[in-house]
Amino acid sequence: MATILPGSTVFLGKDKFAPVDALIKEGVRVAIGTDYNPGSSTFNSQPMMMTFAMTYGKMSLEDAFKGVTRNAALSLGRKETGIIEESARADLLIWNL
Repeated sequence: MATILPGSTVFLGKDKFAPVDALIKEGVRVAIGTDYNPGSSTFNSQPMMMTFAMTYGKMSLEDAFKGVTRNAALSLGRKETGIIEESARADLLIWNL
């Protein structure tokens, strides 16, 4: 499992982004984290990390969602979370708006 930290890349002003497309093409699962801390990333928004990963890393929307759900759960050894299916553990909030 590869874990990218888009906020750190942007916050630190790095020129190169993680080679997300190459990793995914080789079959590597990619998780997305915030690395929220005062030294290298003051961003604490997962949707913003998804946006950075899609904009700068050319990640697809589907892969970005996997990166903050299923792949993130698997990277923490939590096989029963990060998915919506019968018998999976989940905290869901559904609003009728």
